[in-house]
Amino acid sequence: VVLATRSRERAAAAERSIRRHVDGADLAHVHLDLADLDSVRAAADELAALQPEGVDAIVNNAGVVGASTMQRTAQGTELQVGTNHLGHFAWTALTLPLLDRRAGRVVHLGSIAHRWARLDPADPLGASHYSSYRQYGRSKLAVMLFGFELAERLADAGSPVSSVVAHPGFALDLLSPERPDVASSRSEPAWTRPAQRLYAQGKDAGADSLVHAAIADGVRSGEYWGPSGWMQLRGPAVRPG
Repeated sequence: VVLATRSRERAAAAERSIRRHVDGADLAHVHLDLADLDSVRAAADELAALQPEGVDAIVNNAGVVGASTMQRTAQGTELQVGTNHLGHFAWTALTLPLLDRRAGRVVHLGSIAHRWARLDPADPLGASHYSSYRQYGRSKLAVMLFGFELAERLADAGSPVSSVVAHPGFALDLLSPERPDVASSRSEPAWTRPAQRLYAQGKDAGADSLVHAAIADGVRSGEYWGPSGWMQLRGPAVRPG
């Protein structure tokens, strides 16, 4: 497993956590900042050097959410669309040759936030009338449209690579196991947790759909995986559509 991460310190903490659960895990690091296309290119080259025989899957799960004011990537694009979609778009394009060698799988992390978003043809990157949460929804809608379109184009090209979209439902850090070195703790009072579990779940449970889409047998290109519960907010992984 190659951990493609922006923070070397948090990557090291994640590796320590994995090794506590899986003794002898075979892990490597690649430094990847999706908000900088130069970093994306360098990371793709580093991955190719690490795995010249190819890779089985890439999981595009990084995400920026809720930037209160408009911020920009190293190349000047609005940060949420630039990171969540365009950075992953470039990363996927550059790693496709590695995936092709092993008939691999691209898994794109979508979000139920796409339901409340529209892409404006006149302003597709959301440069005007900025709203952080609307822009997050736009970025995730773009991610999902890319995932489904990629599945069709790969099939048309006769490629063995598959493209799958998955989402975690309504997954909250507050309901997740403590990960002090990886994710900061939230200050919400503990009494809110029982009520929240009626409609939300932790990040660990939310990862179920993503992991299933990445490694399970029988997953087909173009499918969409998410929680099985009401409004796809929580629950075990199913294929909603």
